[in-house]
Formats: sequence, structure tokens, C-alpha cells
Amino acid sequence: SVIPGEINQALNINLSNPNNRSISYLKAAAYSAGYIMQRAFCSSEDIDPTEISILDLRKNITDESKSIYQLVFADRLPNGSGFVRKLYEEFNSHGFLDSLLSKSTNNLFIQNLISEKHRESCKTSCSNCLSVYNNMPYHGLLDWRLGLSYLRCHLDVQTFLILKVYM
Repeated sequence: SVIPGEINQALNINLSNPNNRSISYLKAAAYSAGYIMQRAFCSSEDIDPTEISILDLRKNITDESKSIYQLVFADRLPNGSGFVRKLYEEFNSHGFLDSLLSKSTNNLFIQNLISEKHRESCKTSCSNCLSVYNNMPYHGLLDWRLGLSYLRCHLDVQTFLILKVYM
């Protein structure tokens, strides 16, 4: 697994008082977004999505006693193949999220995900988008629309600030 030198603030969620301490809505949004990123990155790099695993939704407490939730990605191979490091670099330095969520995206996974055919046939997740054998424990949480919305919130500072105020 890749452990960057600093916490990536772009995918962290600040919650001072989660919904009566339940984080199921947070898990659904974060895991859905994580699997979208995994599948989209693997599509763009032409690698098997099983090469990157989502290990956990980790909770960290800040100095101000706020909870920060962080998705942890890992390479499948024990010594790492470098795919997670490349995903990290693409996300932080090369506008990976911007390019995925732009109207003119050339990512085949995202194009398929937002196609009219898929929108009409898939309500939350299916075997053509997020629900695959390797993430079976998360099938009840996965929702591609929620995941895309969550990722879009990180692009739009105004939306993110509104969410932060109401949470």
C-alpha cells in the first residue's frame, strides 16, 4: 500500500457530529466514489481493476477533535506494482478528477457509466459499473449516482462549503 507523506485533504470528509454517530451514509458515498475512481483509473491505464483494492475507510481525529474519514487504497501485489502511487500522483498533480467529471471526458468507464442506456437500466449499481465479485460486501452501499455526486462536491468548492456547514 502507498502511504503518502501527508494526508490528501481532497478526499477527506470533516464531520463534527455525524448522524447520531452513524456513518452509513458516509460509507455509501465514500466507497461508491472510491470504486468509481478505481474503475475509471484502471480503465484509463488499461489494467485490471483487481490490481487496486480499497482496504478501509479510516477515521483520524484532528487536533481540533474533528473526525476525518479517509479511503485507503492498496496495490494487489505485496510489494506494490505502483498503480496506487500513480493514482495518487494523477489525483494530486494532473487533474484526474477534473478530467473524469468534465462533460467531454474521454474515460470509457465514465462514458459508459453516464450513458443513457446505463442510466435507465441501473438504479444503484450493477455488474457493468460498480458491483463486481471482489467488492461483494459493499454491494448494499454502492450507488454510482451518489459516488459521482460526492466526487463532484470535491470539484466545486462552493458546494463543498455548503455541505460542510450543514453537516
